[in-house]
Amino acid sequence: MLVAYGKTDKEYEIHDEWPFEPKSRGSGWQHQTCPKCSASRKKKTQPCMGTNWPEQRWECNHCHWKGCVAEEDQEIKQMPTKREPIADQVQPITPSVLKWLASRGISEATANAFQIKSTTRAGKECAAIPYYHSGKVVNWKYRILDGKQWSASKGGWLCAFNFDMLEPGQILVITAHTDSKILLT
Repeated sequence: MLVAYGKTDKEYEIHDEWPFEPKSRGSGWQHQTCPKCSASRKKKTQPCMGTNWPEQRWECNHCHWKGCVAEEDQEIKQMPTKREPIADQVQPITPSVLKWLASRGISEATANAFQIKSTTRAGKECAAIPYYHSGKVVNWKYRILDGKQWSASKGGWLCAFNFDMLEPGQILVITAHTDSKILLT
């Protein structure tokens, strides 16, 4: 069974053989020029297409041509969703985390609004900050209180903090740190 990645199988052209010669038959993604769009581009030799020989699929980052090699009786599946982030045992916010947040100008009410929690990682107390996507926690970021180290949950999504709160027409402010964003609210 072939697994072709995409929102729907209609987005992928299904072929019984490669409609072009892949530059490489190595493992993983290889980059090459696109036979559909590269000839008409200003940068004709810029590799804009990724080919994946083991998975028998290709995608162009410029013209968005996507395809895969499959037989008609093979099933084309959706891309698997990312797994749940493995969160440490988060607990209600502790007085020491509240004190650390207060030293950074973040009130208890703001901490509760952002659902900041407490946890212990590597034997040190941390503030645990949830990252949301479509209303669901997809990652936890941890800040050790007695140091400057940040870490994240294993398997968590890489996404912008507090992106779910952004509404159409609002101004997007990009900050260097999560706590800087919390201060702006």
